[in-house]
Amino acid sequence: RINPTDVNMLVTVQNRGPETAIIHLLPQLWFRNTWSWKAGAPKPQISARNPQSINVAHRDMGEFQFFVENADQWLFTGNETNSRRHFDLRMDGYFKDAFHEYVIQRNLAAVNPAHCGTKAAAHIIRDVPAGGSVQARACLRVTSAGDPFESFDRVMDSRRAEADAYFNEIQNDLQDPDARLVQRQALAG
Repeated sequence: RINPTDVNMLVTVQNRGPETAIIHLLPQLWFRNTWSWKAGAPKPQISARNPQSINVAHRDMGEFQFFVENADQWLFTGNETNSRRHFDLRMDGYFKDAFHEYVIQRNLAAVNPAHCGTKAAAHIIRDVPAGGSVQARACLRVTSAGDPFESFDRVMDSRRAEADAYFNEIQNDLQDPDARLVQRQALAG
């Protein structure tokens, strides 16, 4: 079943190197920090649900679930500036640079052990052979009913076909394949 409110994301990471590499892929979801603009403003919440999804709640936008297929773990933090790093203030909390701290610096205390916050990432760790690739499928949806990936490939194929038809129409007088690709990338941004 295709739900018109679902947002699907497909991420492909390619290893262009000459040997197998460990890839840390972090599909993320966060709320724009508007709560710090005004004292007492409500703060949205992202929290753990199960190994493949998280709950997302916002006073004005409602409730959603974010699914990431084959996530190894979920990481949570706040979407606030790290005041210790930027302003030399001694404030406690979990800051927006936590995923970098966790993965690169191996600082396990950087992420929220309570599995909640205003920013979350599915942490996917894979060995990718030389010349190989790995994909992650993610879906943000209003409902938790049914399999979020049941129609995923069909929807992605349909959207690719729609995009190809659109670009074929607007690029009908542009014959150079490289120029077509450059224009398509420029229009996508």
